[in-house]
Amino acid sequence: MRSSYKKSDVIFLLKDITGLVQPQSTEEREKEIQAGRHYCEMLPIEYVPTPKYMETYREALKHFAKPTARAVGALADKIIREKGEHVVLVSLARAGTPIGILLKRYFIRKYHLEVPHYSISIIRGKGIDRNAMKFLLGKHRPEELLFVDGWVGKGAILGELKKEISAYQKKITEYIKGIRELYLDKVKGVITEQDYCGLSKDFSEEKDRLEKLVIDTQKRLDVLERKMQAGDNRRQLIDQYTNLEHLDRETVEKLIDYILVGKKDPVTKEVPVEIHWNF
Repeated sequence: MRSSYKKSDVIFLLKDITGLVQPQSTEEREKEIQAGRHYCEMLPIEYVPTPKYMETYREALKHFAKPTARAVGALADKIIREKGEHVVLVSLARAGTPIGILLKRYFIRKYHLEVPHYSISIIRGKGIDRNAMKFLLGKHRPEELLFVDGWVGKGAILGELKKEISAYQKKITEYIKGIRELYLDKVKGVITEQDYCGLSKDFSEEKDRLEKLVIDTQKRLDVLERKMQAGDNRRQLIDQYTNLEHLDRETVEKLIDYILVGKKDPVTKEVPVEIHWNF
């Protein structure tokens, strides 16, 4: 499908619907949603960014480029430590896509490692794209898949991932039941030993694959839930310590996670200090 991203950065497992759906204004889409239509069935009108919009973007880029780079680097290093080099990035469109691209480029730059990167659809109230998942599981091992999102929000996508886990767990139960019934058919002489071995192998392999996918997806859910909890804690800290009149050691320890002190600059004699806050 058409995209403003480079083909070398990401493979979109999405259908190009250019010309098939008429973009609508915010007001029109709100009326449709209130009438019961799902938001995923509509497209917004994409406007050319105004000079003021671009100015705001460049200002944000100037302030947040370095913190974002450090965060991406830390995440990429952790991925390599925990999953090794055999990893497949699966971004959750749309917010996860740029994060996945940054991770992919970091792997190339630091580790000289070219990892596959796909972007798939997951929609509140609709779930994950099953066709895309079928394609991915047909090309890669479940334990290699790493889901990437760039937005936690109120937990809607988290809920969809939980639904997917439940669906996969139900499927696993069906495969276990199928294996058991195959065995009974073999005992009764309904199927031959050879047929039983072939069919049970297929069931077992699919069951094992789904079990690994459930484990990896559950790990991703745990990370998202911790992020959401951390977000709640940050809001509490901000509310609690706004307009402080006195600052003591206990308060400082609650507000600051850790402090990094760099090497003294031989020219300016300045010592860089980096404070990492708990919010």
